[in-house]
Amino acid sequence: ATNNSGVMTRPIWRLMNKLPMFSHCRCGDLTNAEWLEDRVVNIPSSFRP
Repeated sequence: ATNNSGVMTRPIWRLMNKLPMFSHCRCGDLTNAEWLEDRVVNIPSSFRP
């Protein structure tokens, strides 16, 4: 929705344990990190008229 309104956004980083090279690694409870991953977006730091 934001991109269609002219504000470029993109999802925040993927959690490392979801990357193929780290899928075998142990990890703890990532409930909060997974919640953030689903909701946080990167926004531009400059204005383009």
